Amino acid sequence: MIQSAKANILYAAERENHFNRNFIIDKPDGWIIMDTVNNPFFSIDILPYDTREFDLGKIKKEFHRKYGGKPNDLFLPWHYTIDLINETPYVINTRPFNYKTFIEGYEKHLIILLIGDSNQDVYPEIYYRTIADFIINPFKLLHGFYIYNNPSDFIFYTGKNFKKDILMKFIQ
Repeated sequence: MIQSAKANILYAAERENHFNRNFIIDKPDGWIIMDTVNNPFFSIDILPYDTREFDLGKIKKEFHRKYGGKPNDLFLPWHYTIDLINETPYVINTRPFNYKTFIEGYEKHLIILLIGDSNQDVYPEIYYRTIADFIINPFKLLHGFYIYNNPSDFIFYTGKNFKKDILMKFIQ
């Protein structure tokens, strides 16, 4: 899997450094929420838990070391990452929301990466509210880009401590 992932990343990085209509998602197929450790596509286990510091730089560096690409490549495979820094969740856009991802079979899904390991990390309620209000709920207002946000629209690759029911409570 790592070899094909590297090939996909190198190909994607080479072609994504400029705008191309072929990379655009016209209508998303749903959401994928995963963390850096329980991620079946690009597992990054250098941070076995959220360190409560800004970790995206370390994640990006390790991603390129492990899977290929260059540090100055514009995008990561996830549309959004969420990092918990001193009990405050921060959402970082790491790929244009309307760009396909290069995860085979999920090219038209919008992907949220939780930094850390949701088998070990415990998230405050504000974390779930931030995911819902900053990332998911605004898509209901985009004309022609609507995702219904039913539980069936979500795929989770998370550990036991990620409370899907709390997240779904905040999704309107």
